[in-house]
This record gives sequence, structure tokens and C-alpha cells, in this order.
Amino acid sequence: MKYYEAFNGDATDDFWELFPVFKAHPFFKDIFKKDRSTNKNKSIKLMWGLTLLLDLDSELYNAPEDEAYENAVSIVDMDLIKYVGSSEEWNVTKKAFIDFIDTKLSRSLRDIESKLVERDKFIRDTPYSLDSWDVPEGSTKPILVKGTAKDLDVMITSTDKIYGKIRELRAELQNQSASNSFGGAVPSLGDSGMV
Repeated sequence: MKYYEAFNGDATDDFWELFPVFKAHPFFKDIFKKDRSTNKNKSIKLMWGLTLLLDLDSELYNAPEDEAYENAVSIVDMDLIKYVGSSEEWNVTKKAFIDFIDTKLSRSLRDIESKLVERDKFIRDTPYSLDSWDVPEGSTKPILVKGTAKDLDVMITSTDKIYGKIRELRAELQNQSASNSFGGAVPSLGDSGMV
């Protein structure tokens, strides 16, 4: 996404100047106005931290949440949760950022990737077992206990289809981003880096 593409490796570039549209959004306008630090430095760091963690193109986006947060804090040199006030406020801020930057397509991609994480955890936490017969206490009649092996195998083999869908959405998102960058026109050789 265009936000992460503008990140220069640290949080010194003025996010508000690069993306003034955020100052028009009531939630972020409030953050901007409340920042009394020199040159709005703290809210700039907050916005770059959000970008590092939540922009789909960021290297930190797919990292484990705690690890990603610690890396973002290190890069922007500010505790983001402490700056916004609490974990609850941090969650509200992240949601506002996602809601503002995501298109319908990127929201779909984010949702699918989130479900895939859930799915992977479910597969990882479910033990393999085969069908078996069990005789409940106080009974002489055996009952069938269904195993998980067949279902897990089906889930694991269908994972490739889900990743394929994610690849399709990412490619479509890249095409959408490229066409939006140039108003639908074909980029010049200079714009595309060929010259």
C-alpha cells in the first residue's frame, strides 16, 4: 500500500505532510490536534508505527503480533500503547487505521489472512486420531468414536487453495494500487523506473 511504500526506514518523515487526508478523518484529526510535541513528532511516530504494523505490504504485517509490536516500537523509538493511553485505546486506534486505509479488496484479503491464522492454529492444536470403538463405563455396547485424521488431512490439502486465493487477491490489489497511482493511465518509462 502507498503508506508503507513512503516509509524511509525510520519515523522522521512527516506522515501528516505526506498523507494530509488523515487530518480530515475525525479520529486522526483529534490525534493530530492533541499532539503538543515538537513538530507533532509523537503523533508522526504513532502513524508510522501503525503503518509498520497494519499496512499489508509491511514486513511486520505477517510477523507474530508481539514480535511485530516490539520491532515497530524499536523502529519508531516510542511505546505506541503508552502514547495512546491503554491497550483498549490501542485496539481502537488500530481499528480506525485499518478501516481508513483498507479498500474492499484489501479488507477481504486481511479477513482471509486472519481466518487462515485461526485455521492454522486449529490444525496445529488438533491431535491426529483414527476412528475407534469405545465401551462407555457401565455399558457393554461399544460406540464409534470418530477420529480426526481424515478431516485434518482434507484441511491440510485444501490449504493450498486458500493460499492461491490470497495470492490472487494480492495480485489484484497490486494491480488496483498501480492503476490508482496513475489514474488508470499506463506509467511512463520514467515512472516505472525503466529510464
